[in-house]
Amino acid sequence: MGIAGCVAQLYGDSLLKKIPHLDFVLGPRAIPKLPEIISRINLDKIRAVETSYDIEELFDVEPYHRAGEVTAFVSVQQGCNKRCSYCIVPYVRGDEVNRPLEDIITETENLVGKGVREITFIGQTVNSWKHGGFKFGDLLRAAGDVDALQRIRFTTSYPRDITKRMIDAMKDVPQICPHIHLPVQSGSNNVLSKMQRTYTREWYVDTVNRLRDEIVDFAISTDIIVGFPGETDRDFEETMTLLEEIKFESAFSFIYSPRPGTPAAQIVGDACVQKKDASARLSCLQERQSDITFESNNNRVGVIEEVLVEGPSKKDENFVTGRTAQNRIANFRAPELLTGNLVRVKITEGLQNSIRGELVV
Repeated sequence: MGIAGCVAQLYGDSLLKKIPHLDFVLGPRAIPKLPEIISRINLDKIRAVETSYDIEELFDVEPYHRAGEVTAFVSVQQGCNKRCSYCIVPYVRGDEVNRPLEDIITETENLVGKGVREITFIGQTVNSWKHGGFKFGDLLRAAGDVDALQRIRFTTSYPRDITKRMIDAMKDVPQICPHIHLPVQSGSNNVLSKMQRTYTREWYVDTVNRLRDEIVDFAISTDIIVGFPGETDRDFEETMTLLEEIKFESAFSFIYSPRPGTPAAQIVGDACVQKKDASARLSCLQERQSDITFESNNNRVGVIEEVLVEGPSKKDENFVTGRTAQNRIANFRAPELLTGNLVRVKITEGLQNSIRGELVV
């Protein structure tokens, strides 16, 4: 029995003292060493701790892929060079390490050979990827040349790292989906500064406008933290007005939670937002965002969407499910044998978290 990941990296061998039956503690960068660690435990009857950052082959792990699934993730980056004041990632995963382009494309080709039709590139700030003179836009273009790959997505992007080179690639490569997950975290410049996010509200809005100006029918989702230390009622209201200005397709929203070892966790006293106030703000934000999402889904009624069929719906065995290019969940009646195919679906109903439609033959 082991513990792996960021918590394991943060607390290290102290976890062995707290949990008597724990066999190993494994940091995020040590995942490739798991087989070796298990062997050592079995042969030498030791309790192992591996939290070193000095791992040569960070990406030397055969990716798990369940047979029959048509979507898959490909890791292109580990660690992070940003220093957001609330985030533990740079301290437990280390500085940004980017994977060579040829390795990423080889893994992508292998997955496509197993029946995958949609790849999502993942990294902490995925669009800051660079290696050997290549930038993220170059990676997107290279992926577009992979035979039989029908869709390309990526997450999570950082606003300051969106470049013209990247936008041009998104516009030029037809497999790249017109959607981005772009965390804003707050609509207040005051809070963004305290979070050390390195951009302003105005910068973020301008970036969104550039994407929408260049890419047709473009969709944006985001992350938002409420109740960050020092956030005033006025700061929160600025976040609410940003919701109205951008009209996000969806938003993952949370109450600020301090992470030990981060600068923000050192803030105490009157600067901290009361839990009841933070909860009220979160409810207000989520209620409005829920309305915006429903309105957006409802506005798709009558539109013919291209949907990648992922398989049978979990909620209704008479339906299959998939996603539109803008990442909306779509359910409709169709034979399951269409899994892995791009099909045309006319939207007949917009729901709170999905859309329904009819297969266009």
